[in-house]
Amino acid sequence: MTIDGKPVRLTFGSKVGIYVHIPFCRQKCLYCDFCSFPGVSPERIEAYTERLCSQIREICSQTESLEADTVFFGGGTPTLLSEGQWDRILSALQDSVRLSADAEITTECNPATAGPAKLKAMRTLGINRLSVGVQSIHPGELRTLGRIHTEEQFEQLARNAREAGFERISFDLMFGFPGQTEESWLSTLRKATGLNPEHLSVYALQLEEGTPLYRDRASYVFPDEDTVARMYDTARTFLEGEGFSRYEVSNYARPGCECRHNLKYWNCEDYLGFGISAHSLVGRTRFYYPGDMESFLRGTAVPVLEEQLSDDRMEEEYAVLRLRLSTGLDMGEAEKRFGEHFARRFLPVLRTMADRHLLICAERNGGEIYRIPDPFFFTENDILSELLACVQEPASFLK
Repeated sequence: MTIDGKPVRLTFGSKVGIYVHIPFCRQKCLYCDFCSFPGVSPERIEAYTERLCSQIREICSQTESLEADTVFFGGGTPTLLSEGQWDRILSALQDSVRLSADAEITTECNPATAGPAKLKAMRTLGINRLSVGVQSIHPGELRTLGRIHTEEQFEQLARNAREAGFERISFDLMFGFPGQTEESWLSTLRKATGLNPEHLSVYALQLEEGTPLYRDRASYVFPDEDTVARMYDTARTFLEGEGFSRYEVSNYARPGCECRHNLKYWNCEDYLGFGISAHSLVGRTRFYYPGDMESFLRGTAVPVLEEQLSDDRMEEEYAVLRLRLSTGLDMGEAEKRFGEHFARRFLPVLRTMADRHLLICAERNGGEIYRIPDPFFFTENDILSELLACVQEPASFLK
C-alpha cells in the first residue's frame, strides 16, 4: 500500500485486529477530544458509509491475504448507523478479510441510540460484543459530562442486549469529574454490576485541551487528587468483591472475558484502522488517516506515516504497555520476541526498581516477571516514566 505517497510493503506477523472509526454522534460529550462530528445529516452518514466500504476493499486488496480475529467499531457513536449501513460495512469486511470463526466483533454503543430492533439486527449480522458508554447513572452528572442518555435507557439497553443474544457486554464508567462524590461513584458501580456485564472499563477523567470541559474548567470544582485516588481504590475493591479481576490499569473482566482487541494494543500486536483518524500498527510501521472529512469523502485521503519504530523504541513501548497489565512484563517472553538486547537494556533497571519496591519481581519457569504493585497502579505513569528515563540514559542511571 501507499503511505505518505510512497509504496510500502506491510508484512503481518499473525492474525490482525481491525479498527473501524464511525465519526458521528448526536451530541458531542463535553470531555471528548476524539474525531467526531455531532448532528450531521443522514446523507452525510450515508456518504461516509459508502466511502468507508470502498476504502476497506481498496486497502485490503493492496495487502497480503489477511485474517482478523478482532474487529472494533469506535466513534463517535457507531450505533447511529442504520441496519442497512451496518450490513454493507460488515459485508465489505467479510469480502476483504478472513474473519476467524471465533472473531470478537465489538461496537461502541450509546444507550440512547440503540433500540431493540437495531440490537437484534447487529447481533444477527455478527456483532457479538457491546461496549456501552455509561459513565454515570446520575442525571446531574450526566448533564455535566454532556451525555444524552438516562439511567432508564441504560437499564433498558442492558435488558434488550441480552434479549438480542449478546453474551459479552462491557460498560464504560468515569470518575473524578466535577460534581461527583465518592457516594455517587459507588452507587454507579453498584448499578453497573447489578446489570451483570462481563467487562468494565473504569477511567479517571482526563481534561483534554480544546474540549468545553477544559475551556470552562475554572467554573467547575473538581475532586482533589486524594479523592480521585480513593475513587480508584473504591472501584478496585468493590469490583474484585463482585468477581471482576483487574487485568489492565483501567479494565476489569470476569474470567475469560478480557477485551481481546484491546489486548492487541497492549501486546504491540498488528492492528489495521479504517476511516478518518484511524490509526494502524503493522510490524514497526505506525500510520494513520487524517481527520479531514472532505478529502476522505472525495477518496483523496492518503495514510500518513506517524512513526517507523526503531528496535529501541519498540522495546520501550512493549515494556511500558506490558507493565500496564496485571500479568506484568515477562522477561522470557520479551527475550523470545526481541532477543538478549532487551534483557541487557532493561534488567538492570527493573531489578533496581524492584529493590526499591516500585516493582514486584516473581519467578516463573526460571524467568523473571515484573509487575507494578497494586498500591501504585493508579500512579503507574510515574513509575513507567522513571523506567524509560533510566533505560534511555543508562549512564545517568549507573551513577
